[in-house]
Amino acid sequence: MKCTICNGESHKFFQIPLADQIRNLFENHGLADLIDKYNADRSNLDLSNSYADLLDGSEFKRAHVDGQYNSDLMGHTDGISVSVSSNVSLWPLEWVIAQLPPTLRFNYVLVNGVWLDESKPYMNTMMKPFTRELEDLRENGVQWTHPRTQGVHTTYVTAPCFCADAPARAQLQNILSHGGKYSCHICEQKMKKLPPPPVVPGEKKKARRRVYTFEEREVLRTAQRMEDQGSEARRTQIETGRNLKPVKGVKGPTELSKIPGCDRSTAFFPDYMHLILCLLKEFMTLWFEKDGPWSLKEYRDAINESLKKISVPDFVTRIPRSTEDFGKWKANEFRSFLLFFPLIILSKYMKVDYFQHWMLLVAAFQLLLQDCIPESDVIKANLLLRVFCRTFAVLYKHDYYTYYMHQLCHLALTVQRHGPLHCNSAFMFESFNGTLAKLIHGTKNQGKELVNNIRIAFGVEAVRARVLYCSAANKPLTAEFRNEITHFNFGEEDMKLLHSLKAPLKAYYRAVIRRETFTCSLYTRQKKRNNFTVCYNSLLSNNNFGEIKYFCKSSDSKQIALVKRFDIDHCRTFFHHESGVVIKNIIPIKPSAVTEVIALDAILCKVIRVENFVCLRPNKYEYNL
Repeated sequence: MKCTICNGESHKFFQIPLADQIRNLFENHGLADLIDKYNADRSNLDLSNSYADLLDGSEFKRAHVDGQYNSDLMGHTDGISVSVSSNVSLWPLEWVIAQLPPTLRFNYVLVNGVWLDESKPYMNTMMKPFTRELEDLRENGVQWTHPRTQGVHTTYVTAPCFCADAPARAQLQNILSHGGKYSCHICEQKMKKLPPPPVVPGEKKKARRRVYTFEEREVLRTAQRMEDQGSEARRTQIETGRNLKPVKGVKGPTELSKIPGCDRSTAFFPDYMHLILCLLKEFMTLWFEKDGPWSLKEYRDAINESLKKISVPDFVTRIPRSTEDFGKWKANEFRSFLLFFPLIILSKYMKVDYFQHWMLLVAAFQLLLQDCIPESDVIKANLLLRVFCRTFAVLYKHDYYTYYMHQLCHLALTVQRHGPLHCNSAFMFESFNGTLAKLIHGTKNQGKELVNNIRIAFGVEAVRARVLYCSAANKPLTAEFRNEITHFNFGEEDMKLLHSLKAPLKAYYRAVIRRETFTCSLYTRQKKRNNFTVCYNSLLSNNNFGEIKYFCKSSDSKQIALVKRFDIDHCRTFFHHESGVVIKNIIPIKPSAVTEVIALDAILCKVIRVENFVCLRPNKYEYNL
């Protein structure tokens, strides 16, 4: 198949019309009903001066066209290796619809086009057919017939933002990559060259590295200024006949400027998945491989042993691994390490100044990953991140103040423009890309095979997601017990608690509550998972913590759980001394002799147990921690 852009055969490019996919969603997959329900749910919330989703960001509000079913898209592209034995890489262009609820959004990923070749695409060339298509969708819209009311509607589409890693962002924006002099895609701060490294006899001379410095105020980029800078760079190249010399990092025009509603200067943001992946690698390199007052090399074995003892719930997809392998860690492992483990484990080994410094970063991320973020918390997180960056050069060498450290200064602005970090991250896109790579099985006509399989898989996934969403919304709370404990003898103390229930009683190892599986502490088949430490409400107080001893059912089908409660040890709460900021998601506990009988609907959620602490998820949307 020839490329639809250049009519050549050196690479293969496949385009799937976006209008057809949107029409199919509305007419065959109930997209209108899902949007109506989500709008109704949002109308019951007080979202004034707060950010709960993409739609609350200033960029989506600016670009949105008023209308019941008008849609705003967030795009994504990244390279995927098709197989280990092949040099062919896959570059899909994907969109998600912001008007869908976050729990369903990534079940309806629209694959607009696929670049399949051994070379990387030139983004300005690749994006041309898509910009023309998006221009048409904004001007003429997509006509479709409502499957219930049979009314004819027109949906107008805008695409105000793009989620991508640093190299892809630079190509799409047509600016210097993240090692360039003016590489930040949000501001015009200039990187500075470090002194040349010492020359080692017999080794190749190393190039001088560039780093950022902390500045209290940055000059933010604007679309008009970027267009002028790109025009100046092109004009200078033509007049002098020399190689292109970017102006403030801008190399020229970009196709994205032609997309209606897309502002070149604000369409991109530091995706927090790639940010913490690169940032945490840099910190762990410093702690475990570099010498300095921050070094933890002598405590590495003890830290690894502490990580090995952690049993996590099943919503944490990867069990903690040794720091010896941090170069192979996935992004969600770094995220779990950032949010939960270091404060508890490293507090015993890290010097106070460095520990207090790290606490600023943890507190800021926990604020910016909440379900709904008040404006006051955005301002607080911005201050914490700026203090973190300002202090970094004092505690660590200035040589390590990299591009990714600089991006922390723009995280609060990202929330104001594009909503909470969990809504605009690449975590779910990357998961979907892994699925795409598995849809290619042969070695010939891979593009055709992929496009056909995408259509089939999309239809199946859309139907499944809608059925689950509707059934979860309409189905009353029910619980299902599993694995009865045979020949179980209730203790005397437990029988006193259970005296109000009618005999005979049955005990169980597991229960499924609100589609989540909980276990009790007696269940020994799961050794590397802890699904019995929970947060629950009792008759006397809310948000208690404890371990489920076992589940119980009486002869009249009354379903309960016996929970051994923990007391909260407020004296060990983590807080930053200078700012007074408290880490609320990591709670110190101590054993208690109290056992409580609670109804199953009083169990709120699982929590992560790390030594004598419990850790709460910052939001309810991210299950692949």
